[in-house]
Amino acid sequence: MRSRYSAYVRNLIPYLHQSWAVSTRPEINILQSGHNAELQWLGLEIVAIEAGQPGDLTGIVEFKAEFTESGVNSVLYERSHFIFEDETWFYLKAE
Repeated sequence: MRSRYSAYVRNLIPYLHQSWAVSTRPEINILQSGHNAELQWLGLEIVAIEAGQPGDLTGIVEFKAEFTESGVNSVLYERSHFIFEDETWFYLKAE
């Protein structure tokens, strides 16, 4: 979760694309078109973690991320689902 947040902060679209599970991964051009230069990420707080420990095949991370867009501060709350495949955690979907 933290690596994906950092990738959003740094606009590392290729990393976001590669860290997305193949079964739910959008085309990279969709991720690129979603970039907003007015958006600035301000911080990440992990609220809860369900599973996602060594030996687990799935995990859920609940978080809140603060951001500002066009001078308006907001908070994104999300429960992100991950899957463990090929010795790597991949983002699956948001809830």
